[in-house]
Amino acid sequence: MKLVEILKIHPLFNNIEVQDIERLLECLDTYERSYKKNEYIILEGSLINFIGIIITGRVFIEKEDYLGNEYIYAEIEKNNIFGEVYIGQSVQGSTVNYKVMTDCVILFIKYESIFRDCSKNCSYHKKLLENLIKLMASKSRILIEKIEIISKKSLRERIMTYLLMLAEKQKSNRVISHLNHREMSEFLGVNRSAMIRELSRMKREGIIDFNRNQYDILTKSKELFNNN
Repeated sequence: MKLVEILKIHPLFNNIEVQDIERLLECLDTYERSYKKNEYIILEGSLINFIGIIITGRVFIEKEDYLGNEYIYAEIEKNNIFGEVYIGQSVQGSTVNYKVMTDCVILFIKYESIFRDCSKNCSYHKKLLENLIKLMASKSRILIEKIEIISKKSLRERIMTYLLMLAEKQKSNRVISHLNHREMSEFLGVNRSAMIRELSRMKREGIIDFNRNQYDILTKSKELFNNN
């Protein structure tokens, strides 16, 4: 599939016609690169002067704390962007790692080509900026959700908050998590073994059922999932 055919369904190019996307790519300073699973796209401290568009695959935002512990900030999926949080008047260093979790193809767009004055004053360039602002607002909401999860005092509350957020997004009480147990524990900021034990207790108590990365939410009673 041609790149423009992929980009036409990407939120960054929403309401921009295919022929205009082709013209826009000529106007923007872009380059494409492929990555293998577990490769790093960006390491903490690396200077960032671009936005990355995930054409295929999944990327994790990963952080190592002062004690050497690694944990997952967030997951970025196909048809999303990363690197936009570092947009500023000067080139900034990344405060996190961006790690490929599956084979990926990434399209990079340099900041300066997005924000410089367009010589053609084209309407689709302005539309790209509008879409970028909307995506940045959406990413801010994801970070707020993460803060809500890790602000919970008990392990059970963190697990249930995460699952209930998935249920709301997937509009079902049967949800699929893209995270395996190790990744999920890192995302929740908890010990993996303790999380698995708690999941098993919640299953015995009839709060949830699960098989690998599929979870059935059987009750939403606050009294049950706060009891930990």
